[in-house]
Amino acid sequence: MDEQTAEFAAVAKEFTEFRQQMNNPVVVGALLNRLSEERRDTNLLFKEINAKLDKIAVLEERIRELEAKLQSSKLEVRSEKPLSFLSDVDGKIMEFVSKAGKCCAEDLQREFNYKGRNAASSRLNALWKQGLLDKKYAGKTVFFVTKSTKLSQ
Repeated sequence: MDEQTAEFAAVAKEFTEFRQQMNNPVVVGALLNRLSEERRDTNLLFKEINAKLDKIAVLEERIRELEAKLQSSKLEVRSEKPLSFLSDVDGKIMEFVSKAGKCCAEDLQREFNYKGRNAASSRLNALWKQGLLDKKYAGKTVFFVTKSTKLSQ
């Protein structure tokens, strides 16, 4: 009990000193000024947080719009795509790639007697963009394979 009495006496003394300081208008003014500064700082912080939340909401809405746009424009990629929608040349290219297992622009140039590799490369990239071929890189050479073909290299 003696410790509790001493602790109570210490707290009571601090409270008495604080009460005496509250009678001093300078101390009260300083406390009110500090309170005002804290309130201003807190309000600025809340403003910054709200601005960031607004930006996040705008970004989330933009992401939803882009996802919806992507879903509406996305072509369904199936493992067994009908090749009937391809031109005759593209159909023959697909058959060649399928039979060869892999094909680079140089192989296609030789097989179809293209004058340059750019035309062959363009054809292969167009089929890749349609989702019919996959690209596999071997150094600087780009090989194209059908979606179901997996290279062991």
